[in-house]
Amino acid sequence: MMPKIHDNLIVCDDSFKGNFTLLTGKSEYFYIAFIPSLNISGYGESEKEAEESLHVSLDAFKNDWEEWSDIQRDAELKKLGWKIVSDEVFECAYVDCAGNLRNFIPETEDIISKELAL
Repeated sequence: MMPKIHDNLIVCDDSFKGNFTLLTGKSEYFYIAFIPSLNISGYGESEKEAEESLHVSLDAFKNDWEEWSDIQRDAELKKLGWKIVSDEVFECAYVDCAGNLRNFIPETEDIISKELAL
């Protein structure tokens, strides 16, 4: 069964906090740590090294965040699939335990629907 992935982000002045899903696993050669809702990852020879590398990437994202204007922050979050819930709260689309897409509100009506045969 697919786990529920439901992240949220709260903006506080020039910083943010929230709950984020962390996915970890081993590829052929390295361990990977990945936060899908922020598109931030790290890797290493162990799971611990991967998570340490992820924190370096998170620090870089936080540094960029501090430099961006509010408009740039909103634009970056929208590119990552986040939606504004209130002035300070953002939510990301997620897939629930039943496999249903939730909180997805497209910014455009140019959505293409195709049937795929697998």
